[in-house]
Amino acid sequence: MLPTHGSSHGSPRKQPHPPPQPHPFGAADDASNSGSSDSNNEGSMAAGCSSQQQQQPTTLAERLEVVTRRFLHDVCFGTSCDTGQPLEHEDMKRAASMYLAPGVVIHTDGALCCASGAPARLEGEEALFAHLERERASHRPVGLDTLLVAVADDQDTAFALSVFRVESCGPWMGREPTGRESEGVRIDELRFDPEAKVLEAWCSRQMFQEEREALLRDPATHHAAAFDRSALRQCVEEHENGSHGPLAPHKMMRVAAMWAESWNVATASGSLNPDLLDLIAEPGFTLHDLYGLTGDDPQHPDHPFTAIRSRDDAKAVLQQLTDTYDVDEQLVRVAARKGTNAVFMHWRAGMVRRGPQSVAERQAAAADPYALGPGPTHRTSAPGGSAPSPASASASGDAPSPGSRFTAEGTDLLLFSPTGKLTAIYQFRRPLGSDRRGVLTAAAEAAAAGGITALAPAPGDTGVEGSQKRAGGPDLAPGGVPLDVAMA
Repeated sequence: MLPTHGSSHGSPRKQPHPPPQPHPFGAADDASNSGSSDSNNEGSMAAGCSSQQQQQPTTLAERLEVVTRRFLHDVCFGTSCDTGQPLEHEDMKRAASMYLAPGVVIHTDGALCCASGAPARLEGEEALFAHLERERASHRPVGLDTLLVAVADDQDTAFALSVFRVESCGPWMGREPTGRESEGVRIDELRFDPEAKVLEAWCSRQMFQEEREALLRDPATHHAAAFDRSALRQCVEEHENGSHGPLAPHKMMRVAAMWAESWNVATASGSLNPDLLDLIAEPGFTLHDLYGLTGDDPQHPDHPFTAIRSRDDAKAVLQQLTDTYDVDEQLVRVAARKGTNAVFMHWRAGMVRRGPQSVAERQAAAADPYALGPGPTHRTSAPGGSAPSPASASASGDAPSPGSRFTAEGTDLLLFSPTGKLTAIYQFRRPLGSDRRGVLTAAAEAAAAGGITALAPAPGDTGVEGSQKRAGGPDLAPGGVPLDVAMA
């Protein structure tokens, strides 16, 4: 779901503020956002929207950053990028006409749409605004702080990290307004057409307090990770981020690719060596679940594969996961910001349950996205609401059948130490089957079982132009959705 917008409930109606007028963009060149583009310099990032108004963008990367910030503020959040004041509906529509391509597609938050039954895919401006108005009636915006924008090397994609604050002011998910203020993190991924208008967008955000209470079985034991702003370095020294420095954008993106590649293990590839992580991660490396589906108990997490609090934990998780599955993880998009220690990464992983089949059979199944296994038996949560562990599921016969396949997907923010190694990953991972059965509420289970929307690339394409909308049946996957979507 997208963040909510200003509401007239409970507060005097403000006078409309005219939306910012589009800049007379200068000629766009091909300067890379991860290299020479001024859009990646610390000065423009720290100053945000106001500096963009004073200094016209001169490169394509700078132009995409301006559109990204204004789309998030003026359209999604409903507050002026220039003044921070709430915008009226007409002003938001006018801004949308500037920044949205005809037929724009918005993919709402993966966790909330699966949990609440909200539409996962909005096609066109009217569908987007109908969705925004429903949220606008329940929560009013208090503030949106866009901390970081990064444009991919091919300059058709941008990522943004923001912190939002909203206040409950109307009914939401069957509950009365509470007046409480919620603060959280969101990561947006935008794809652009040749005219630098938003063609497709993905939103991942943390839940409001009211959503946590409505959608989690046990909110007291499932808290989303808080983002540590001090871990994001926004003024890296030149000797660190120069072309030969450890925090040069191309070097950080290479480490990100190595991290993704480390999870790619197939039967034919031989034994795994988790010590390879020593080369790319610091000993104190941590992975933070921004949805909070993993669980707070470090000894009994609901998702052991995302309970990573050290490099040794990562090695153990990698060994456990790849002992059970063949994994084919691919990067959909990646972007780094020059002058920072940060990389955005959108990944998708096809997974096949290991079994006694021959290597040739497994390779043939992995090459055919429609060669699906029968899948495991659907199981509700154990007494007391806890999810069955992988060990207990296997012992009870509820483990996935050998050959069953599914897809996991997520968007990460990777942070690096001064030596160029990973120190932390903040992750929005789409809810897995065990999340629905053990962490989300029964209402969320019913919504997920009624049909979901997922994305898969077309053959030969790892970009979003190959994305497809697919409806799934009952969720039978042990740890990913849906069973009928696999990597091409």
